[in-house]
Amino acid sequence: MDSATALGHVRALLQDTGKDHVWRDPLLTFFLEEAVNRLAPECALRSREAVTPAGETELSLTTLFGAPVIAVEQVKTADTDSFSYDIFGDAIIFTGDLPAEPYTIYALREFVDITEVPRTLVDACVYYAAGRAFRWLVNRGGAGLRRYLDEQGELEAAELSDVAASYETDYFARRSELATAQTMVGTWG
Repeated sequence: MDSATALGHVRALLQDTGKDHVWRDPLLTFFLEEAVNRLAPECALRSREAVTPAGETELSLTTLFGAPVIAVEQVKTADTDSFSYDIFGDAIIFTGDLPAEPYTIYALREFVDITEVPRTLVDACVYYAAGRAFRWLVNRGGAGLRRYLDEQGELEAAELSDVAASYETDYFARRSELATAQTMVGTWG
């Protein structure tokens, strides 16, 4: 699902689909991004990157994979099953002979954005963003909260807080459920 569609789902859940939005797009986008970032380390994306050796003994994993890496599972060439390496922070450091031919690093990395998140977790991210939006509105108070409550009828701020807590709890439950059922997302292909 692309970011615009996910944002539309958040707005629909918030019942904020009219012309004059209570929540601005950048704020809801921030909450969606926060949900995606909070998926790791319980849920990660299997990824691999091919590297052409240039004599370097150390590589930045974040630069190579385009996202923070949670774990390196394997480094291998077509002929060799594995190389000796250590991980220090964001760096992979080769401790033995350097690979002379192109090699592949297999790793588990964080999701970059909502487009990479599996459908089973996209819905959880949407609920998380809506919950954070409700919590933000209640904490902020003021005219925006009054307007929203007036538009929704018999709703009170305390009920919005309860809904926010429910949505956030659901997010963490789904994240844990996926992490238990399918430790990591994707295959090496």
